[in-house]
Amino acid sequence: MRECSKCKVLLLTEDFHKHYKKNGGLRPDCKYCVFEYNEKRRPLNRLNEKKWRTNNRYKYLNTKKKYAKNNRGKLNAYAAQRKAGKVRATPEWLSEEQKEEIKQVYIRATFKCWREDMEVDHIVPIRGKNVSGLHVPWNLQLITKTKNRSKGNKYE
Repeated sequence: MRECSKCKVLLLTEDFHKHYKKNGGLRPDCKYCVFEYNEKRRPLNRLNEKKWRTNNRYKYLNTKKKYAKNNRGKLNAYAAQRKAGKVRATPEWLSEEQKEEIKQVYIRATFKCWREDMEVDHIVPIRGKNVSGLHVPWNLQLITKTKNRSKGNKYE
């Protein structure tokens, strides 16, 4: 049992967030007080973020650009998954490990892309004329851009 520093109620230790710098490894205020505080501050925080972005536009854009440059594989995986999700090609039964495999394929493509012009291709196209594939790890391959362009949306 532990007393919350804000509401002064005795609660179980499970009702406190972990904090590596605090004594006992827990925050002094309970999860409920933290939630209330965050709910009150959320609109103000959003407003402050918006103000900061407008006042520091170039700094914000440079930070965004730097993140995009350093995380190109992640962003490519996200864009590809989003596109595949639009056509409902990503099955719901796909596990987190398999989703991570998909991300790794896109990350590998960005590293190989520096040496060669490589792209991630769906072996069975997601939106083919005769057959539609899924956005799953075993349907992905790395091929050159020219080969991918010539293959188009066909399944051979």
